Amino acid sequence: GALVLGFGVILPQYGRGAVFCGAIGVVAGVGIGLVEQHNNPIRRLVADCLPGAADPRCPLDLAVLRAGEVGTFSAAHLEHIRLLTHWNSAVSVAGVVLMAVCFLFISRGASRAELAPAPLRQRRVHLGFALAMAGLILVLSVATTHGFYHLSASLMAPASAGLVAGLASAGTTYWGAAYSTVLIVVATPAVISVFRDIRRGAEVALPGASWEEHEAWHRRHGLSLELRDSIGVALTMMTPVLTGPALDAIQSLVPG
Repeated sequence: GALVLGFGVILPQYGRGAVFCGAIGVVAGVGIGLVEQHNNPIRRLVADCLPGAADPRCPLDLAVLRAGEVGTFSAAHLEHIRLLTHWNSAVSVAGVVLMAVCFLFISRGASRAELAPAPLRQRRVHLGFALAMAGLILVLSVATTHGFYHLSASLMAPASAGLVAGLASAGTTYWGAAYSTVLIVVATPAVISVFRDIRRGAEVALPGASWEEHEAWHRRHGLSLELRDSIGVALTMMTPVLTGPALDAIQSLVPG
């Protein structure tokens, strides 16, 4: 979805240089995601130490060894889960970096010719698509992290699972906060730029007009800026940090 949106909808509108930057961003994102897998201290404490390297000192590996004794869970299952989470991280980071490149070009200030209603609507649509895609990727990344971090506790005896589960929840909340911070940092300049240029478009179209006339121009051309737009942007940026606690609450309501 991120590839289709980035290279099929948004970046071609800003030229070949934008498409090239997007391609570099995807490659860099995969590299960042893979490196993170090997440098994640929270993962070592609640799950496994390194992808593809079983270590009985790590909670998930130890839990699998114990559960495997009664045939509940095997090392082969763990390796499959490791593979899925390993590449999920790489792909999700690549998608977010691609959306960050899109935000970079969306935030570029508009020339006077680009302050017409049609180009402004297009940038606003691009902004909405990029926000939705980045927010969705990050929310699902938090959900995947939550499930992976809680695997160890789910295979442990209740008496010993509490500490691991608590640390897993804290780790998930940490990553949710980090993801929300990333989204705020990369998306806020684009949001401000688009909203500012919409205001500039009204001033260019109706110089010296009143605020009410500018607002009527916004509505007439599908460019109205309402409170719900700002609230929607804020909620999208905060959804990653809220995902972990929401999943913990749902988990606490499930019997057993």
